[in-house]
Amino acid sequence: MHMPRHLRWAALLGAAVALAACSADPTPTSAPGPTSADTTEGIPLVTPPPRPTATLAGTPTPTPPLPEGAVRVSLGASKDVTLYDSPGSALANGAGEYLFAGLTGQPQARRGLIAFDIAGGVPADATVFSVELTLNMSRTGLPLFEAAIALHRATASWGEGATDATGNEGRGLDVLPGDATWAHRTFDDQLWATPGGDFESSASVTTAVFRLGPYTWGPTEAMVADVQSWLDDPGSNYGWAIVGDEEMRRGVKRFDSRERMDEATRPVLTVVYVPAA
Repeated sequence: MHMPRHLRWAALLGAAVALAACSADPTPTSAPGPTSADTTEGIPLVTPPPRPTATLAGTPTPTPPLPEGAVRVSLGASKDVTLYDSPGSALANGAGEYLFAGLTGQPQARRGLIAFDIAGGVPADATVFSVELTLNMSRTGLPLFEAAIALHRATASWGEGATDATGNEGRGLDVLPGDATWAHRTFDDQLWATPGGDFESSASVTTAVFRLGPYTWGPTEAMVADVQSWLDDPGSNYGWAIVGDEEMRRGVKRFDSRERMDEATRPVLTVVYVPAA
């Protein structure tokens, strides 16, 4: 007899937060870029000074051995968008190369949405052991500060759409049918219950983001629970909302999306699971 899945999940979940892949180092390598004089679209690109000690919520310390038969897979995003807080909520960027989270200088909020095809990459009845999301931060605003970027489990479906913003994409572009906007889950017939996206109030994970480079969210028990539930019920998989600091002006952070030309910097979800017996 094999152990029922809910018992296997309970036995493994406590160990999930202690698994840290090599990419879990929260201090990324900085990337060169223009000086602070570049203020295109109100999002200055800077080469920040050395980053202070990061505060990565849920960072594990011990690393337990993987369960027997564990499998690690890396999944690319199935869709991602930015929601632009703007007059009339008429901006979108479903097909753009970037995602934004935080507050602009206007001030206007930016929030990302990202989803992964869990059922397409993890076998049914598997037990999820660990989950990590890696995003590459490629642009930051001024004043330079360390921002807490949180993932909140989305609670409603949304469309990616075909809008492809120009330039650095910080201002978005006029919405097209099928896009998600600050007001719409899918333009122009489905609205969010709450403008700015429908998602859980508590974060599944929060990571401190400062200088340019890759960052990893997780593993945490909440992320494992999110992905396990999406595996068990694919119809409930609406992904995560990416929410930044919405109090500090010009603190918006830009991340590379699944459409980024450089495939190496696209979002990656790393899932460790144990197949069913």
